[in-house]
Amino acid sequence: MTPDLLSAFLRGLSFVALAQAAGGMIFLLMFGAVLGPSRHRIERTARVSALAALVLLPAQFALEAARMAGNLAGVLDTGLQAFALSTSLAHVLAARMIGVVLLLLALTGSRPWTRLAGASAVLLLAGSFALTGHTAADDQRWLLAPLLVLHVLVVSFWFGALRPLIHVTAGEPASVSAQVVARFSRIAGWMVPGILLAGLVLTARLLPDIQALGTPYGMTLVAKVTIFAALMGLAAFNRWRLGPSLAIGLPQARRNFRLAVATEWTLIVFVLMGTAILTTFWSPPEAG
Repeated sequence: MTPDLLSAFLRGLSFVALAQAAGGMIFLLMFGAVLGPSRHRIERTARVSALAALVLLPAQFALEAARMAGNLAGVLDTGLQAFALSTSLAHVLAARMIGVVLLLLALTGSRPWTRLAGASAVLLLAGSFALTGHTAADDQRWLLAPLLVLHVLVVSFWFGALRPLIHVTAGEPASVSAQVVARFSRIAGWMVPGILLAGLVLTARLLPDIQALGTPYGMTLVAKVTIFAALMGLAAFNRWRLGPSLAIGLPQARRNFRLAVATEWTLIVFVLMGTAILTTFWSPPEAG
């Protein structure tokens, strides 16, 4: 496996772990007060995801030297590793590692300071995505950076809530699970379209013209938008059909809801892995 391909794979896994951990923390901050037996499983999911990120993040960063060298032996090149530490990628790594540690501390209990630590961790992890990349170098960074952070926060909220929702519908009384699902659906109904809005603005800024959609970068963006459209359809189905079915206790409602949510989770994993491939192998094309 080439350094670039391995780096993209580890980066994608780190995106999944970060989004699951941060989103799980958001879910606990928003719904933790009404949870019973499922709270422990949600905390464990967030904790395992955060620990996975602690391993994946430095492993992926170590491959930057290998990418510069063009082979995996570059990992052992101290000069290249020192150079990698002087780049903005090192700042991203530091911010994410601090954010993950804060998140783990926030999962140690339910004292007032843990809520502040959890919220700070989520904001730090989302903000780290604006420290490097195409938006960081753009002359309209004042606009693009906040949009990117908003994009990451909403994706984390959406993706990170899916496994907790499965835990809630499996472990909580019907009245509690229906209440949590209904409240989540109302919030998501307002927030999730923000992903599309932010994505459209970012795409319009990064692509020079319509012909750029035919480049590898543009085609990958089109694939992401296609999957996102499928996700929006599933989310609408969950909100208008499966959510109300939970509330009135229809047979098989919980099973059908968990199946739909698991499908959403899988599709978002594909989006996150695709994002890692996009940012590893391609850049937005220059104006012709």
